Amino acid sequence: MASDEGWSWVVLAACFFMNVLNAGYIKCFGILFVEVEKKFNASASVASLLMGVNAAAYSVAALFVLNVVLEKITIRTTTILGVFILAIGVLTNSFASNVYVLIFSQGGLAGIGAAMLYGPGLVMVGKYFTKRRALATAICSCGVSTGGMLLPPLVQFLIQEYGLRGAFLIITGMMLQILTFVSLYRPLTSTASEAKETDQDFSSIIPCGSSEKNSPVSTVAEVPDEGTKCELRGHLGNDDHSERDMYRKTSVPEQSELDSFLPSETEHGMDTTACTVVSSCYKAMNLSFFKKPLYLLIFGFTAFGFLGVGLLQTFVPPLAKEKGLSEMQAAMLLTLFNGLELVSRLLSGVVSELPFIKRHHLIAFSMVALGTLNHITRYLNGFGLILSYIAVFGILNGIYPALHPAVIIDFVGMEHFSKVLGYVQVFHGAMMAVCYPIMGVLRNFSGSYAASFHFLGTCQLMSALLLLLLPTAKRNTD
Repeated sequence: MASDEGWSWVVLAACFFMNVLNAGYIKCFGILFVEVEKKFNASASVASLLMGVNAAAYSVAALFVLNVVLEKITIRTTTILGVFILAIGVLTNSFASNVYVLIFSQGGLAGIGAAMLYGPGLVMVGKYFTKRRALATAICSCGVSTGGMLLPPLVQFLIQEYGLRGAFLIITGMMLQILTFVSLYRPLTSTASEAKETDQDFSSIIPCGSSEKNSPVSTVAEVPDEGTKCELRGHLGNDDHSERDMYRKTSVPEQSELDSFLPSETEHGMDTTACTVVSSCYKAMNLSFFKKPLYLLIFGFTAFGFLGVGLLQTFVPPLAKEKGLSEMQAAMLLTLFNGLELVSRLLSGVVSELPFIKRHHLIAFSMVALGTLNHITRYLNGFGLILSYIAVFGILNGIYPALHPAVIIDFVGMEHFSKVLGYVQVFHGAMMAVCYPIMGVLRNFSGSYAASFHFLGTCQLMSALLLLLLPTAKRNTD
């Protein structure tokens, strides 16, 4: 199946709408943050712990999903399981009797479910697009902003009309609608010429009376039985690598690395033991990334960069409340922010396709500007100034989420993208898990959110510095 055309755009549209619901719900955390404080009489530090646990569960699950789960099952199966886990978590929220139940359901289950949707969706889009990959990932990420623009006012309305518990019940049904979109994640298949060539290879192996002789190449990897293995060895030789090459021909791309998990002759019959499972997981993690400065810089710039991008919206409603704005004005700020961020993501994807533009320079510029804006938050008073701050922030805030997947591919290639993205999401979540409570503690200690936003600004400036060092590290690695 050719990339950049045909079904590629269907997959891109499916990933876009999946992000509208999944990421849009995540972007409602700011509104839910305020409601949880009121409903359960929780302090800012305890309510922040809920967000921190969610981020931690998301990051750990993302690492396991992108490095291990996708090696075992398809992206579509993974995302379908993720939808059900996310829906169960949101449904449990509606029956929570205290904030600690929410920490388990919203923090744990919903975080795991969201991790099984976002990362695999990016990997699927990356597989389907080659020439227009940066534009495709930007469009895909626009779903995040679209959801952030549409869902906060809707969730605010649901809370006012049906209360917090009723809102969670309705949101559960919305999350289940994601099944419609992820079911369109059709696995990539080989081209007609490759299929014909593979069919001819099998014609000398499969008996003439077999009904599979003239059947098309299967899109699901199947491990042959012992009798077929013997015939394969006779046809290809006893080289284990040759046998694994034959498996590779009959598997879809997201399953093409399964050959590293196929048991050898001495391991046959022991592949279900705990030792083998742990060994397979360890190999899939590929810890060698941490020995190379290039990957360490990537992990660093994404970890610090995502803080300002990911945490801002959660703390906009509390900041607006602290500045004396109404709840509806806070919801309007989020709508404006996400509307402008949507335009920012799309434009950054288009601009990054220009031959004289370097994507990592665009991200570095946005990080410097956003870090500076966060440092002046304490001087903003009144709806007009805060509105202007949110508008400028929204225009710049879409650059990082739209382009960082393409920047990672630029420096490490598509071959390592899935595994590196897994670690990137781990550091995203780990930093957020640590920094949510820090933001709450800084608020309680200083009496305002000004210190919290100074912290975010410093992190974004650090991200820009690490990002600008990537080309040097790349040259040294090469």
